[in-house]
Amino acid sequence: MTLINSLQAMKKVYSEICRLIGKKRSQKEFLEFIGRSVTKNADYFHKLNPKISKQKIRRTAIQTFLKSVSKVKPYKPNIVQQLNKRGIKTAIITNNAFTLAKNICEKFNIKPNAILADEQLKARGKAWAIKQLIKRFKLKPEDVLYIGDHKNDIIAARKAKVKSAIIKRKTTKLGKFKPDYFFTSLKTLANFFNFSSK
Repeated sequence: MTLINSLQAMKKVYSEICRLIGKKRSQKEFLEFIGRSVTKNADYFHKLNPKISKQKIRRTAIQTFLKSVSKVKPYKPNIVQQLNKRGIKTAIITNNAFTLAKNICEKFNIKPNAILADEQLKARGKAWAIKQLIKRFKLKPEDVLYIGDHKNDIIAARKAKVKSAIIKRKTTKLGKFKPDYFFTSLKTLANFFNFSSK
């Protein structure tokens, strides 16, 4: 959700999974839902209703999101494109399924050097993914900025020993966690990098 406004699509996915397992929705649970991976959500909802398989929950989540892609809008500017033009390596680390991430990137002309999605992360988490990308691109941790919109992103950055930046969204609740940088939008992040914010 850092690069795209998928809030309505994610609400639809959450509602559909709650309907599938026969559970009432709650705002607090929704905020937890968007912070977990597809796999962890499948595990979580399967425990609430063991009659519904993890595979069915996962499949429902992916299919519902793909059906809701028309509701997804990109935030501007295309920060990945601008970083690429400067020769800066970019990667997307997402809790979503690879199919969803690839679909969204193609739809909105977002071309990162790498995408690590739920299938690659498995139970290893985003910190593991950051470390893998540091090795792949032959970088130093101090030269990496991890950008997200959730407190889990700050935790992952700390574990990987890189700096974190948070872009505020409607669902951003950081609690006691403080990022190295805090931005109110992609436009303010673009200004930080001295990019065009169009």
